[in-house]
Amino acid sequence: MSTKNEEQNEDQSESVVIPHIQDHHCLAILAFCFFFPLGYLAYRSSCKTRTYIEQKEYEKAKATSRCTFAFVLSSIAGGSIIFFCLFSRLFFM
Repeated sequence: MSTKNEEQNEDQSESVVIPHIQDHHCLAILAFCFFFPLGYLAYRSSCKTRTYIEQKEYEKAKATSRCTFAFVLSSIAGGSIIFFCLFSRLFFM
């Protein structure tokens, strides 16, 4: 019984742990619709993240994933502010 447990522990220690890194691809496309200059940067960063994941460079993929998310948030916030300003200017002035 103990030999089975030891064998399972050895098998588990030999396996490589692949981290789950999000590439935020759908969010990048949505960001492109809100404010295209930052949305384009978010999309490019998302593609780089996918490339790094395929090349198994997980540290670079994690860093570009964070950068992608920052671009997405900036694009959506900026696009929303611009839309709100234009909407309020057209209908309330």
